[in-house]
Amino acid sequence: PLLSNSITIYNNNLAYVREYKTYTLQQGLQTIEFKNLPKTVIVDSISPVFSSKNVRLISQNYTFNPLTLEHLLEANLNKEIQFKYSDKSPLMDAKLINLHPTVVESSGSYYIANPNNIVFKNLPKLKDITPKLKWLVNAKSETKTELDLSYLINQVNWSSNYTLVLDKEQLSLKAWAKITNKSGKSYRDSNISLVAGELHSKRVMRGRNVLYKSQAMALEADAAMVTPKAMSGYYIYDIPYAIELNNNETKQIALIDASAVKYKRYAIAYNRNFNNYKEAQLAFSQVIEFTNSKENSLGLPLPQGLVRVYEANHYLGEDTIRNKAVDEKVKVNIGTLFDVTGIKKISKFISNNNYRDVATTYTINNRAKEVITIKINEAVQRYGKKINFKSTCKGACSIKKENAFTRVYTINLKPKQTYTFTSEYEIFY
Repeated sequence: PLLSNSITIYNNNLAYVREYKTYTLQQGLQTIEFKNLPKTVIVDSISPVFSSKNVRLISQNYTFNPLTLEHLLEANLNKEIQFKYSDKSPLMDAKLINLHPTVVESSGSYYIANPNNIVFKNLPKLKDITPKLKWLVNAKSETKTELDLSYLINQVNWSSNYTLVLDKEQLSLKAWAKITNKSGKSYRDSNISLVAGELHSKRVMRGRNVLYKSQAMALEADAAMVTPKAMSGYYIYDIPYAIELNNNETKQIALIDASAVKYKRYAIAYNRNFNNYKEAQLAFSQVIEFTNSKENSLGLPLPQGLVRVYEANHYLGEDTIRNKAVDEKVKVNIGTLFDVTGIKKISKFISNNNYRDVATTYTINNRAKEVITIKINEAVQRYGKKINFKSTCKGACSIKKENAFTRVYTINLKPKQTYTFTSEYEIFY
């Protein structure tokens, strides 16, 4: 039986198509055609394979001669047309007498006309105004053969977008795949696969034998239960039913529907400046963080995309995430926290050719009516033979060493509380 057509869509405006068609061939040399190609086909990616061993492919021709304004002008040269002298003037009967510039004659007067203001009465007799393939083949005998045609196209893309709805301690997450087709061709009853990952386009054709599904799956399958499959460093989402993807259409397909996902909410500020700036304000961003694990009701590869966050019927903000593997943390920055303020002050600064001793004093205020977790991510410059570190962070404050140069301070501030601590670095060069 004839296999089902398939489209594998990548998130870099590229798609890989496989189409199948049956031909009945006579013995000997003959020409056959494939007419319904998209305008954005990458010509040198076209690969025809005939199932019958009795068929030999001799040559392949690609022809595309679209209707253009130049064709219209040439077809109407020295013929009657109508035109407007300006956008607001009425249509006038005239004759087109020159192409460049576009000159028309009307009632003994000559006008340089805007081609966009001309009404043409004659169409050019063009062949191949839609993309077409022609093959010269040689059949050893009369035979019926299936054509497996694969090619790459531009202007087909997909992206993911997420909705996070926050409760007090848990969130629900929905993910949608948005597919846009501007290729110039509609694809009907096709199996669609979506590939998540940073793709290098030269590697696409290597997956020819695996990047498709040969049979459409049951229509009643739950679209929100699309299971990603790992392949060659990427993840593939096979949509579990054949769909219609029309030209100039955007379609959304449910990918993920998860609930009871535990999360943390905190405010974070960053300090990367340890010059003698005296005093500066701290800006605290509000972050929603959760672990993409099976134990946390997720555990699926999350494609890069836009995340919109809601709580209690209110929109809180949005952020983009990169591709997130299973068991990685997902952090969504939803904006600046209003009720947390702070300053950083250089309270000690000693610097010479071989030595630097810098102390920073942080003062953080919680003006809200609830406990807020506050983090300060502090990273010193990556140079020096030796670094000594000390801090007055204690009690409500804890320190996590991320690496030799970066420490994260976490402070749980009670309502209306102010907390002050100091960090100090000695660097020997």
